[in-house]
Amino acid sequence: MVASSRQQGRFLHNFAQIKLYYMSVLELKNNLLRMVVETDDPLLLKQLIALFSTLREEKDWWDLISETEKQKIELGMRQATEGKTVSHEIVRSEVQKILGIA
Repeated sequence: MVASSRQQGRFLHNFAQIKLYYMSVLELKNNLLRMVVETDDPLLLKQLIALFSTLREEKDWWDLISETEKQKIELGMRQATEGKTVSHEIVRSEVQKILGIA
């Protein structure tokens, strides 16, 4: 019996998860280091630093974001409290129009 491409894809996905589970700490560190070294995205690197700091309980993520980001979050919170929100359906519809798929 020949497996469908979907079954093969599921198998490969499951195999990758199993392999990741059984990787040694050294292999995990090497893979993580490789991904960090290969990226040139400063935002991604800052997010990784924030994630590690938060997980290691060194700092609260709020202390790691910029004042502009804090102001935007606070504005969004005030808007939500005031009922100034847009439903997911409306946003999705607008995005589809912009992308030309509506």
